[in-house]
Amino acid sequence: MRLANVERLRLLAMLEIIAFHVNGDGNRLPIIAGLGLPTFLILNNTFNCTLTEKMGAKKFLQTKVSRLLVPWLAWSAIYLIVILGQ
Repeated sequence: MRLANVERLRLLAMLEIIAFHVNGDGNRLPIIAGLGLPTFLILNNTFNCTLTEKMGAKKFLQTKVSRLLVPWLAWSAIYLIVILGQ
């Protein structure tokens, strides 16, 4: 079950992180005063804990490995080939 206000907070945290990376001077959104990353990580980990309890640890890890680790390894290999090719 997703709560609309929690999703809005997560969206605001993502926007703060993007604003920090886009601005060259490191300015942040004044609304949450630089707490975008901690807020996003806390909410993300909370959702992951809930999902782990619902799915079971083994299924959760299989899903995360297939969705995150496999693409990361593929792109890392591509970047390595590009770097070595220069």
